[in-house]
Amino acid sequence: MSAFCGSTIKCKDTWIIDSGATHHMAPKEEYFSTIDKSFHIEGIALADGRKASSMGKGAVSAVIKSDNSGSVVKFKTENTLLVPDIKYGILSVKQLIENDREVLFNEKGCFIYDKTGNLLMEAKERDRLYVMHTEPMKESEVVLNSMVRKETKSESLDLWHRRMMHVSKHKILEMANANSVIGLNCKKSSPTPCDSCLAGKSTRQPFPKKPTDSVDKRTTILELVHSDLMGPIDVPSWGNKKYMLSIIDDASRYVFVRFLDNKGAALNEFKKWKTEIEKQTGKCLKRIRTDNGLEFCSKNWTAFCESTGIRHETTMTYTPQQNGIAERFNRTVLDLVRSQIQESNFPKKSWAELIFTATYIRNRVTNTHDNQKTPYELWTGKKPSVRHLRAIGCEVFVHIPKQKRFSKLSKRAESGILIGYALYGRGYRIWMPATQQVVESRDCVFSKNFLQKNHYPQKIMCMKVSKYNTSVTRLQMNIKMT
Repeated sequence: MSAFCGSTIKCKDTWIIDSGATHHMAPKEEYFSTIDKSFHIEGIALADGRKASSMGKGAVSAVIKSDNSGSVVKFKTENTLLVPDIKYGILSVKQLIENDREVLFNEKGCFIYDKTGNLLMEAKERDRLYVMHTEPMKESEVVLNSMVRKETKSESLDLWHRRMMHVSKHKILEMANANSVIGLNCKKSSPTPCDSCLAGKSTRQPFPKKPTDSVDKRTTILELVHSDLMGPIDVPSWGNKKYMLSIIDDASRYVFVRFLDNKGAALNEFKKWKTEIEKQTGKCLKRIRTDNGLEFCSKNWTAFCESTGIRHETTMTYTPQQNGIAERFNRTVLDLVRSQIQESNFPKKSWAELIFTATYIRNRVTNTHDNQKTPYELWTGKKPSVRHLRAIGCEVFVHIPKQKRFSKLSKRAESGILIGYALYGRGYRIWMPATQQVVESRDCVFSKNFLQKNHYPQKIMCMKVSKYNTSVTRLQMNIKMT
């Protein structure tokens, strides 16, 4: 046997994750909830060359103080040796693996999971070691709930697949392993086929790729944006929109969408987007790349680019592949929308709402441009959280403010269907079948995580947006106000 002994770490009650140790070892008897002192092992080799002996074996219970998250959790290990001659507790990687644990080492620390993918322990690197700080805890000891973090319940891959509007299950697992977002507590499991994805994303088999020169990635936002106009869609949206204008930043792949009545409105919408984004970011747009559509090659568009100093790059005639980033987004977002319609039986007139929601989610999902950081993080510099995501189409109870209730006996919540996320502020967009309105609210209770079918009328002339929460701004891009 071997164990680590020498270190510059001075904090007491420290445990070290050791890949060279054959057994868990504790230096103090107070760590043990049960111990058999008749068990002895001689000749345990320590890192400084000394030999040590175990004075017993049993179960260790302790409270971990996580340096990474600042949280406090309980842990218990069986078959741990009592070795008074060591300075720090030792957790053997070999013994952890034998007990159906998974141990992951990366630049952020050491993470220990159970066989279902739940995070059990985490250790921070210090002096080239992975350490945890603990306090002894007996089985009979009462630990205050306010000091102990409840174990985060991992949720199924299929549920997160629904919450992310049918984003690839492989991509979700990749993001969970890379900690690309906050709150993605997804169980590790083998992806299974999704019938809605098979129906909504079916494509021809790929052709062999030709070798191409590597493309130099831009690192400054607004240095180059890609734009495309999709439409007309055969079914007008609830706001009678027929076109979608997509704008994609090349450096971050962050996407903005606008919905239009006709092609002629593309320039005006782009001007409004440019003014808002340059004001918010403090940066100036330098180049835009589009196809050769007439909406992008008009005299007005050319005059706008010349007056603002923007260089307009266009594709060759009948060669949309040269604007591949925008074209690929159109395909990706429609795949997600078709899959969602297949899954939840939304009417086709909801396509604009679903595209906006799919774009919101896509900006929080990694892609081939950067497998570690999401477009949201590359655009804002902040890691996004996905804790608030729920399955689109699930049933929601929306709180009715006091000002909207007519008597003390009136009900305090209305049932609705989740359709997206608020554009400004933190809230949800919920479709209310009873009033045929879309409301935005933060005061929601999700009764079920799974989708409800056959709940939507197929003929809707117009939609209204109401504000149950006055702190949430109305979304006016694709909803016609009445």
